[in-house]
Amino acid sequence: NGLRAAELLSDSGVTVVLPGGTLRRSSWSLVGDFGDLVTSRGRLAMGFFGIRGLSREHGLMELSVEETTVKRRLAAACIEVYGLFDSSKIGRFALHSFAPPQRITGLFTDDSADPDALACFAEQGVAVHRVPVDDMHETSA
Repeated sequence: NGLRAAELLSDSGVTVVLPGGTLRRSSWSLVGDFGDLVTSRGRLAMGFFGIRGLSREHGLMELSVEETTVKRRLAAACIEVYGLFDSSKIGRFALHSFAPPQRITGLFTDDSADPDALACFAEQGVAVHRVPVDDMHETSA
């Protein structure tokens, strides 16, 4: 349901599926009750989800009830579930889990992420990818 992630994935040659809904400007995502629109049509191969927080106990987390509801339904329809986040999200406060640790297939974060904070996921068989940050996207003041 994240428009930024969909835009990035659209350049990869895969089919990107987004639910309809209302634009939530603070997260640049689509939210709303789309019911069984996705889940009644079959399974999605992979889901890539931005997150508010990552928890060893609760998995992929969100702060907003609207975001959580949409992401929980989408994650339930996915065979593979991936979390996309920067290192500041590890241990960050969030209220609602939308994908418990046992449902996570892989995690993608920046190379500043503490390997020890991610070790518990790797030990459970979750593929952990620490990606170098591209300084070209940073703006100078």
